[in-house]
Amino acid sequence: MKNLIVPFIFLCISLGAQAQDQTTKIRKGTWLIGGDLSFSSSTFQYPPGMSISPNTGMVLTLNPQAGYFIGNRIAIGLGLNYSANQASDTYGLQTGARFYLIKHLFAEGIVGFGRSVGRENDFRSDTFSWITTVGYSAFLNEHVALEPRIIYQENRYSSDIIGRGLTIGVGLRVFL
Repeated sequence: MKNLIVPFIFLCISLGAQAQDQTTKIRKGTWLIGGDLSFSSSTFQYPPGMSISPNTGMVLTLNPQAGYFIGNRIAIGLGLNYSANQASDTYGLQTGARFYLIKHLFAEGIVGFGRSVGRENDFRSDTFSWITTVGYSAFLNEHVALEPRIIYQENRYSSDIIGRGLTIGVGLRVFL
């Protein structure tokens, strides 16, 4: 996963060079609607009482979201979360804020609550997650942006399991 960070940065720079100046859409009163898709490798730590050693698993995540710019360059929003790995499915609700640092480069902070359900057993656990993201809004036209991003996420389960990982994802946003 770490080998993909340098190509990701070059992708952001090249998309930025091609993008039109659409900063007028990143202002107070604009709605933000879209979502993210990511595929990652996460490390899971289990409590000392469990006979399972830490392991790594692949995780697919889908996050539809909506937000509103409460000021120039700052938006707040709500979203849904669905993630799946080999052992379980997790559903949740998220809230967060996005701040545009320089032109179309943004940082995002998200917290979420949800429920994880085992696929082949009776495992059920409440989840709390926090997510930090750095990304770039590469405008394809006046209202639509493709958003490559680097994501760090940590999930804490009520069963004392902790999952964390670094992800490269992509989002699509419509600015209204």
